[in-house]
Parts: sequence; C-alpha cells; structure tokens
Amino acid sequence: MRLERQARANRAKNANLLRYLGSTPSSQPANDSTGRYTVFEDTLETYLDQQWPTEEERRRELVRAGEGIDGKNAATYLETTLTAPAEPPFLPHAQPSPPRRSPSLPPDPRQ
Repeated sequence: MRLERQARANRAKNANLLRYLGSTPSSQPANDSTGRYTVFEDTLETYLDQQWPTEEERRRELVRAGEGIDGKNAATYLETTLTAPAEPPFLPHAQPSPPRRSPSLPPDPRQ
C-alpha cells in the first residue's frame, strides 16, 4: 500500500512539474530535452548505466581505491566523469537561461 501511494505521488509530481515547465503533463515521461529542461524516463543513473557503462566501472574503481565515496557524491561523480576511459554518450540537455524576475519584486541590489 505504501509503495503504491508513493508511486502515485511520484506520477503526480512528474505531471505537475511538466505542467509548471509549460509542457504537456505526463505521469511517466520518456527521455526528452527542450530548450528549457531535460527529462529522463527513469533516472540519470539508469540512463548512464545503459549509455555509458564505463562511467559506472570507473566510479566503482575510485570507490574501491578509496578515492571516491559510494552513493551519490558530487566530487566522485566529477572525478569519474573526468577520468572514465571512454567518451560520454551524447546527452541532450537544456541550455538554462537566467531566472526571470517577477515584476512584483524589487530589483536585486547586487546587480
């Protein structure tokens, strides 16, 4: 029951996020990229496991050698990406644009 509720909540979040981004809502979107966002059907890790297996092999080598941390770790991901023996796959990605300021907010004094 708990897993079903979590799955329903995740599907609702997917659809709401796509709606927020101005796209057609989908509870289980496929891999897609636009000028505003990139969506992975499952997770980035799943995509990389399928498309760039040497990346995961290199990450495990770093962890075994004590030069990386197992699990989600930005420094380990960076080192893995820089030192993997094969080039990464083409990965469609959005070119992020600076956030737009709401007209109701005062200007940022730092700018």
